[in-house]
Amino acid sequence: MALVVLPCDFPYWNTVQTYLNEINSCSDVPTFIQLMIKLCNLCNVSLDTDEDDTDQSDLFTPLTDFLSHHLSREELDHFFHKTLKILVRRALDLKHVKPVNGLQFSLQQQLDCTEFQRSFVSSLLAHSFFSTFPKRTSKTHPTLQDFNFSSFFKHLDQ
Repeated sequence: MALVVLPCDFPYWNTVQTYLNEINSCSDVPTFIQLMIKLCNLCNVSLDTDEDDTDQSDLFTPLTDFLSHHLSREELDHFFHKTLKILVRRALDLKHVKPVNGLQFSLQQQLDCTEFQRSFVSSLLAHSFFSTFPKRTSKTHPTLQDFNFSSFFKHLDQ
């Protein structure tokens, strides 16, 4: 079994919390995207120096376009005033809802069953949305794929 290091276990957790609180207060697309870029640049780095891109702002161009041009004013208000606030709350809860033994996974795909609390799973999904997990590549993490949404956002226009 291997342990997944969670965003709340890294030394930059306080900075992540600060950015999440700023996202919770924002109500416009440019501010939101700038904060998402800051979070991604802080957290979504590779352990492989050959693959490490420090500025990943281009990943969020399709998300900017989607929020700015494909949502009605009502949908955008709902995103900022409801959806985003719930995502931030869930992400901020991670340190309090993570299992005592952390998040473990099987390196050898052993047959096993693990149950997690809904609050923990929703917190992990929120962190995936905010792309606060380190970048995983086949070279650095051959058994664990990257599950940050930054990869999804990059292809949102498709």
